[in-house]
Amino acid sequence: HPSLRRGGQGHHDGLPATPGQTAAGGPNVGYQPGRRKIDPRRVGPQRDICRYVDRSHCGSFPPRGRRVVSWGSFSTNNPGCWCRASPVGKAVSTPGPARIMGRKLVAGVTPGRGGQLFDDAVPVFDSVGEAVDATQANVSLIFVPPPFAADAIAESVDAGIPLVACITEGIPVHDMVGLYRYVKANPVRLIGPNCPGMINPGARCKVGIMPGNIHMPGRVGVVSRSGTLTYEAVGQLTGQDIGQSSCVGIGGDPIIGSSFVDILRLYNDDPDTDLVTFIGEIGGNMEQEAAEFIGSSEFTKPVCSLIVGATAPTGKRMGHAGAIITGESATAESKIRALERAGSRIIPTPADIGDTVAQALSEIGLRV
Repeated sequence: HPSLRRGGQGHHDGLPATPGQTAAGGPNVGYQPGRRKIDPRRVGPQRDICRYVDRSHCGSFPPRGRRVVSWGSFSTNNPGCWCRASPVGKAVSTPGPARIMGRKLVAGVTPGRGGQLFDDAVPVFDSVGEAVDATQANVSLIFVPPPFAADAIAESVDAGIPLVACITEGIPVHDMVGLYRYVKANPVRLIGPNCPGMINPGARCKVGIMPGNIHMPGRVGVVSRSGTLTYEAVGQLTGQDIGQSSCVGIGGDPIIGSSFVDILRLYNDDPDTDLVTFIGEIGGNMEQEAAEFIGSSEFTKPVCSLIVGATAPTGKRMGHAGAIITGESATAESKIRALERAGSRIIPTPADIGDTVAQALSEIGLRV
């Protein structure tokens, strides 16, 4: 309800908003977070469709509404593309694993807590911009409650952070529509929302909530809409002594920052990845788009694919907000057919992930 969101002072009379306006009465011009100045250095040819405007009429966020964690670049041979850290705020995890992974947590952000220290070592800032100016952080991990998460992502984009991962589940789709355009109009890669994050075991670098101890360095990439199935796949691969080059959970919401094709393109260009384990599910048509890319001349690496949700009834949401059958293309059968036509090896059930990948590697001579 508009009056309950973002400190909202929306319509209370039950009347619809005026055409061309948002429910809170402001102009409908794309993503519109709180009052911020536009940096003319970051205004590009596409910025007009999703520029920032004054939203003072929407009220201000609670001072503890946003929690963002940022990291710096960790090593010269692995520039700041992957990282591991613990969040600042309510959802505090043990900082020890961050140091075991060998990466440096350089800053935390919680409005109203600037000047404090996390774990007696990590400085806390009031804004992402302040954190970036002070520490040159280049990755942001977001654990913000759904009503405020879109603005936290936008704040990271505004600060010039090139890689953002958002774990939050339940961000309103309306918020993500404008934010998606804004992210795509800037030099940033967004992973999620509603995702487990990402990990590079070889670089000992993790951004997210996956259990790091089940991973091992190797040459198989994993990309999945499901966090739990990502862990299941990795557990089986490691159990078969098959290491991973990197693992990415792209998220289970209807609108996410990076698609299967985006990540598959990165794996295709990665010299450290020989094979990709692909895990999709019912809902939407991202798997069909991925199948088209896998079957094209652009993609040159073998893929083992698992599609879950074959027994889900039509029209019933199964777990993720995006896991709902709304048409023929959203069914598991349609997705499996598309991937088979593209030349992907189909994994029959989640229990067969490790065995199927091991067999595929053996057949192409990459496993004895």
